Amino acid sequence: MNNRSTPPCSALRAARWAALWATLWPALWATLWTASCATSTLPEPEPISLEGWRSETLLLPPEFAPSLPTGSESVLFAPGFFDSETETHWSYVFTMWIDAPVPDAETLDSMLEAYFDGLLARVSSASGRDLGGDAADVKVLSAGDGRFEAEIHLIDVFDSYEPVDLHVHGASERSNETVLRFRISPQPQSHSVWSSLAVASESLEKP
Repeated sequence: MNNRSTPPCSALRAARWAALWATLWPALWATLWTASCATSTLPEPEPISLEGWRSETLLLPPEFAPSLPTGSESVLFAPGFFDSETETHWSYVFTMWIDAPVPDAETLDSMLEAYFDGLLARVSSASGRDLGGDAADVKVLSAGDGRFEAEIHLIDVFDSYEPVDLHVHGASERSNETVLRFRISPQPQSHSVWSSLAVASESLEKP
């Protein structure tokens, strides 16, 4: 008489899974290890170069916007800024160091209106064109906690004389003076030019 008992089905299934896992685990571990090594050896991204960017400095207030506070300004224009056929058209950064408190939204709106109205009028006048007194339409979307955003609708006086809509992202801080950093481009925030603008903005120093 056979007295051996048959293992229950659950025990048989568990044994089969254990045998299968013992077979598969080395291959799975090797695959994961290879993927981990490949990820850790990815090449570092190339640093963003500012070669070809054009710089300018000026005292504030400029002649074209005499209502601005006193101070100084540094500017960097992306290559292609003056060419309406390029992706970097109207893409640039500037920083103002001003002898005034950090502006609220209303004050910042007035400052940008005066700055761009005066700038566009000066450039267009030199080209023999008259844009009138309100060449730029500024809308400050938010201002506070050291950050601000705005939209500017203006005429491209540097090339096409067609309308351009600019996005403005900036930061403000106050120590012995107020520092306002502006990053500007008509490109959407997902465009790579904004990474270059961030690097360019950080590179600006007080003249």
